[in-house]
Amino acid sequence: MPVHRSLALCATLLLSCLLSAQEPALQQPGPKAKPASVPESPADVYQRAMQPVEIVRRSLNNVTDSEIAAWGVAVVTAAHECSPRKIEEFSGEDLFHFARLCQLGQQYEDANDAAAKYLRDGNTTSAESARALIVRAHLSAGNLLRAERGAYDLMRNHPYDGTVHAMVQEVIMALAATDAVENALRMVSQRSESLMTALRAGGGLALHEGSYRVPHSTLVRDALTAVYLYRAENRVEGVQASARALVDSVRQIVNDTAASVSPLERDTMQAALRRAEMLTVDAPALPVAASSLAKTARPLAEVTYEKNITVLAFYAPWSPQRAPMFELLASISHDYKIFPVQIFAVSTPGIATGDVTANPAEVLAKLVEQFGKSGSPVPVLVAADTATRNFAIDDWPTFAVVDPTGKLRFLDTLAGPEYKDGGRMHRLVAALASIAGPIAPPPTPAKGKSGRIQVPSRKLERRPK
Repeated sequence: MPVHRSLALCATLLLSCLLSAQEPALQQPGPKAKPASVPESPADVYQRAMQPVEIVRRSLNNVTDSEIAAWGVAVVTAAHECSPRKIEEFSGEDLFHFARLCQLGQQYEDANDAAAKYLRDGNTTSAESARALIVRAHLSAGNLLRAERGAYDLMRNHPYDGTVHAMVQEVIMALAATDAVENALRMVSQRSESLMTALRAGGGLALHEGSYRVPHSTLVRDALTAVYLYRAENRVEGVQASARALVDSVRQIVNDTAASVSPLERDTMQAALRRAEMLTVDAPALPVAASSLAKTARPLAEVTYEKNITVLAFYAPWSPQRAPMFELLASISHDYKIFPVQIFAVSTPGIATGDVTANPAEVLAKLVEQFGKSGSPVPVLVAADTATRNFAIDDWPTFAVVDPTGKLRFLDTLAGPEYKDGGRMHRLVAALASIAGPIAPPPTPAKGKSGRIQVPSRKLERRPK
């Protein structure tokens, strides 16, 4: 299926979950080793064992061919029913449901017009859902400016609940992915008081409809996404101070609410906080247990950051995003051939197989086997499972970008649409590459008139007899 159609279906699935309030699985933390003297409880072991299943369950990319076909039929049916009908034929809740029908059919302009008329007519029952639908329609149609306006309209007219938060967060990430960081930071500032109030209260945020609540740990993680935006933006006065203040505030909230949340949420919050604290500091060392680099080369014992822009893609072979991740890495590798950019796909025995004692060479063989005869587009590394703790990784794939001085500049997952061009991660790589400049070509040996290589004078020595 073409990438754009897959993304459209993912957006349709997301909106369906948002408007019908179907409860997704909670985010699961990465496996954490405990001291030998404190054995894991059966509950902890069960959660760790179920981690891959839960990650796959919550992924919008985890759609079987049968489900894609079924959604395709639903989209076509909705489109055929939306197209011949006129907005003027409906009023009240029927008008809102007509807007949802057109959104499902990817008739985004009709969906927006119907939802807007529903609001102009003074309807209030589904007003918040209608405004959320307008934002989603603009995002799906690629009209980010109008989506941005719609998000502000949501915040002005409705309490900051789970529905408002979900749409505002998506617009912020979309703005950041298109390099509109200043616009994203303005929206971060606009929502700041409401989001921090929700974080201090704890308990997450309920959607406008249904019983599902956006978990407290998700709110923490979303709040901390602004730290990267602050770190990346130097054109706005005081942004670095804002980054420090945000991290300090969220750290206090995490400490204050840790006792009132489940161990699962507590681990997720602490991992998100640690990732934010790691930005712009020295990247953790990454020892290598096995690699797919050519056997003729010197065995790679550790990734060296010095003088290179390093992209690390921590991934799991069972992740639904594995294929688009490698497509993205292949594209970046091709675009930066002449720049000092090194790219590695990294997994661990525990993440790849569930067995932290698995032989790294055997794990590597299974990882490389997935590519068949074509081979991996970038080197694949197997690192120790301590790497997931050192980089505070609790979801896969997670991307890290390290600058030539060894500072960690990016550490996050990518939003679905960002897999198309790399979004925030790729833009950072491009900025660092423009500063570093291309690699100087090796000097070309001088040639004589006959075309043979000319040996510089006074360099010949007579071989001893």
